[in-house]
Amino acid sequence: MPKYFEYVFLLLTFVVGTTIGLYSGTNFTQNINEIAESRITRSVQDAVIAKIQEEYDLRKIDAKDSLEIFNSEIANIENRIKANEDIIEVSVSETKLSTSAEMVVKKNFSRCNHSEVNRMKIPAEIVNYTEDEVEEKYSGWTIEKFSADEIVLSKDIDANCTDHYVIKETNGKVAVYNEIAEDKMNFVEHIDIDLTLLSDAEKEKFVDGIRVYGKEEVSSLIEDYNS
Repeated sequence: MPKYFEYVFLLLTFVVGTTIGLYSGTNFTQNINEIAESRITRSVQDAVIAKIQEEYDLRKIDAKDSLEIFNSEIANIENRIKANEDIIEVSVSETKLSTSAEMVVKKNFSRCNHSEVNRMKIPAEIVNYTEDEVEEKYSGWTIEKFSADEIVLSKDIDANCTDHYVIKETNGKVAVYNEIAEDKMNFVEHIDIDLTLLSDAEKEKFVDGIRVYGKEEVSSLIEDYNS
């Protein structure tokens, strides 16, 4: 056989042998990894099973017992949730007004569609009151907000607000009244207007009553008749 063919044959033999070796080595490595993973998996499974056997002793628990244990655990969880809800409800209901709390009082007047809002310190008598106690004391009012630092009360009132005035002559004297409604007025004060100096038409206005809105309008009217 010529030398040339011997060299080619040796080269081919080397290439084929190397390829087979690499392939076999790869398979060998994969097999080693698979065996290792299998052993690890079995080890974890064995540990889990051992733990279950330790806690529940599976050899003595059948399907019925397992269901009873499951239901018992669910019941325990529900009881814990219910207990937490009760604690939250008790905590909310026991919130009390502090000594530094403020009270906001809202009055909504349906006759004039005006509102009055007043902010003040809470009365000393309701310090440490709970929301239920405040609701009982101020029956007829709506509690819009309640916290340890602030309480907001509101009420709808079938009347005019206190900024509606009537200036009217009564028994020869001129007086200022708050007009609560068309048929109800509250006396505020007498004012110094000399009716003898007025014309009959002007006097008639005071007999019927002159309606104004706001204290500034009251002061302006008095000034006009005394100038």
